[in-house]
Amino acid sequence: MKKLIGIFKDEDSIEKIVGGIFGAVAIVAAVVEMAIGGFDGTAVAGGIKDIAGTLITIVMLVVAINALRPKEKKITGFDQIFELEMNAVMEKYDPMVTYAGLESSKSFTDMMTYKIANKLDCVSGNASGAYNKLFRVKEGVAHIDFSVSETVFPGRRESVAALVVGKIAQSHGDFISKIETTKEGFTMKFDHPLVTDGDARELGRIVDHILLLYLAEFSRKS
Repeated sequence: MKKLIGIFKDEDSIEKIVGGIFGAVAIVAAVVEMAIGGFDGTAVAGGIKDIAGTLITIVMLVVAINALRPKEKKITGFDQIFELEMNAVMEKYDPMVTYAGLESSKSFTDMMTYKIANKLDCVSGNASGAYNKLFRVKEGVAHIDFSVSETVFPGRRESVAALVVGKIAQSHGDFISKIETTKEGFTMKFDHPLVTDGDARELGRIVDHILLLYLAEFSRKS
């Protein structure tokens, strides 16, 4: 039953079914006409001609419908796929994380910048407060710097960063070549520039994991 419902949700399948039905009806009619004509040479030739004409018409109709239907643009590339991944992450942790837009400076250009609230209990409906930098990324980078907010983890920023580094290295070490703490938080390095759709999806999973660890540590403090 589910397969049948799925067929009727598929526009291409509906076109093929309807076209097949009308084609079958036309072919049966041609065969009947040949039978009435006694299957003599003239009747058979006329029937074959009608069948061929019907098949050509059906094929042209299907091709025309497919050509006129707007084609969905396939989303590919690191930046676009990662944006989709982060949209899902932001929806999951709303309003804990926000997209701050593209950022440029002398050392980098057009980096997608994400920020994190300085009150992580906003995920429970409380006010989010101000937002601090979380990380920047774009296609082609080979390392990403993450910030651990002193506002979120007063006096614990270094210990939280060290904990996150250990957990992420353990869970995603096959993707990250090196991860270590910094003055602001931690940095992840990769053995290749991030350019593929797979890179974007894996990085999205890592960001999700980092935010989960932040929430766990914030809750433990509370």
